[in-house]
Amino acid sequence: MQIFILFIIKSNIFSELYTYNITLRHLNEYSLEDEKYGENFFSRIVNKIHKGKKSKDAITKYIKEIIYKNKLCKKINFCKDFSSDEKDDEITNVRKEEKNIKEIKNCSFLPNYISDNFEKGISYKNKLEEEYMSVENVFNWELGKESLKKRLGCTNNFQINGVYYENWILKNINFRNSSNSHYSPKNVYKGIIPMNNNYNVDEVYVFIKKIPINKWLNQYEKMELYNGEYILKGENYVMEAVVSAFLSEYHPGISPHFYTLLYEPLDYNENGNENGNENGNGDENGNENGNENGNENGNENGNENGNENGNGNGVENGNENGVENGNENGNAIRSYENNIPNLNVFNDILKEQNKHKSIGNIVMVFEFFGEDLDCFMNRMCIKGYSTLGRKAKKKIMLSCLKLINRLHKIGLCHLDISLENILMQDNYEMRICDFAKCTPRYTYNLRHIRNPNGLCLFESCIPTIGKIEYIPPECCEIEKIYKELKITKPFSYLKTIIDQDERKKNYFDVTSADNYMLGILFILIWVYHFFWNKADASVDKEYAEFARVNMDFHKVEKTYHWPDGIKFIIQQLLHFESRKNLDLNDLINHPWFTREKCWFLKLFSFDLRYFK
Repeated sequence: MQIFILFIIKSNIFSELYTYNITLRHLNEYSLEDEKYGENFFSRIVNKIHKGKKSKDAITKYIKEIIYKNKLCKKINFCKDFSSDEKDDEITNVRKEEKNIKEIKNCSFLPNYISDNFEKGISYKNKLEEEYMSVENVFNWELGKESLKKRLGCTNNFQINGVYYENWILKNINFRNSSNSHYSPKNVYKGIIPMNNNYNVDEVYVFIKKIPINKWLNQYEKMELYNGEYILKGENYVMEAVVSAFLSEYHPGISPHFYTLLYEPLDYNENGNENGNENGNGDENGNENGNENGNENGNENGNENGNENGNGNGVENGNENGVENGNENGNAIRSYENNIPNLNVFNDILKEQNKHKSIGNIVMVFEFFGEDLDCFMNRMCIKGYSTLGRKAKKKIMLSCLKLINRLHKIGLCHLDISLENILMQDNYEMRICDFAKCTPRYTYNLRHIRNPNGLCLFESCIPTIGKIEYIPPECCEIEKIYKELKITKPFSYLKTIIDQDERKKNYFDVTSADNYMLGILFILIWVYHFFWNKADASVDKEYAEFARVNMDFHKVEKTYHWPDGIKFIIQQLLHFESRKNLDLNDLINHPWFTREKCWFLKLFSFDLRYFK
């Protein structure tokens, strides 16, 4: 949001003004309720100025104090005739929230301010900010919500290819776990949309995920409170929907297309087309695969602070918006009534349904894309050994690397990278799915660093990410700390810790964690089995063997004969010191992906140029 301020002093107008972005940092664990709904930032400034009828010098002094206290990190020009000697203590109470303010040009330099969080003056832009600014449409919470609000609707009115949702055939999807047994989550389905001769299209498949309304409302309230940076131990369905909508609008080709987020109205009864596996009223009440184990306080009472606008009920009036005749994602043509202007109204509808104690669902509808890598690799195995050739493996690995690199560049970390969450078609085109563990990659909010240098990489205090074999060692260490201290609510626990070194022990870099998961994925693609079950040297001897040599696959017998290129690439992804500052572009451009000597050339020491 850009805010324009024009200062008029004694009929003189400072015409040369331009915007300046001020970021107010805070420790993210602290409750933002008082600040979130407190007095407007600039209202306080204007009110204070007018209340005291401050002079020209006092106004200038006040502006300078704002710049100081909000940790402005760039030397700026200020009016050289102005002076300020007084101190305004009220500035310390300025609400901690990102705002924009104007800067006055053609003036003398202000000195660098050394604040409590900054030991030295720092430059306006660091390297990370330059990277951030070089990419269009980088993810942030507000942009994601704007994308999602365009995809809100009701199950009664949504249709694809002229077939309404209630006439779709829903079948449970079977997944294979690490022990090769199959399971069927209660909340995910394959939707089969029958042929419609009027549209001249074939049968279409979609992926459907259902979420209990009360769970959505609880998660959304926390995500709003923390500006999209609240982390859950279980699946974060709100983040999944927001990220999926954002990717579909701004960066298609990374994830399966996200069609819509629907709610099931009170009078909606499933009519038996879920193949007998549902009981008709969507009774998934919080036990999806053991996720979300009670750490979310559960005290949300449904009264959104000032967001209700009273027009959330009865938004379906039966007048459809017509059929979109584009050919989005193949031949799927969609049409639905969209009278829901934003997420606040959508949530009002859900709250109204909750008042009736009726356990309903909201429904996420995705494109059904290819098959996951786990199924593909399993098909390509004979008696547990992969029949994939080296060329095919390299092609898959390079595609995965480019996919994750693209995700990182637009400001997202997945935190659940696995064979099951990488989807592939026969032509090796890939997508990544399941963003329920996803976090932003960039943040301005402090965690434990005294001098974060402006924009910094996001760090999390919730180590329960992904599947256990993929979890990096730093997350295992944090989990051990929580277990020893019997900590079940990390956010509450970290409020009590002020010491920077102590706080640091409870955080991990999400970008580095993604890189580690990608390294484990590459091992599976190459040999289709894990080398260790848990990245904890105290309980896993296999992991301890690799950790002892700093993940150098040249020094481990079982990987000694692997190609040098793959050994180097995996070490860069797994070794902590290498991956924490790793640029995935360096691996993408590694010559191993583009060329490799034929095996028989290694038998000869001469150069083939002699045979010309």
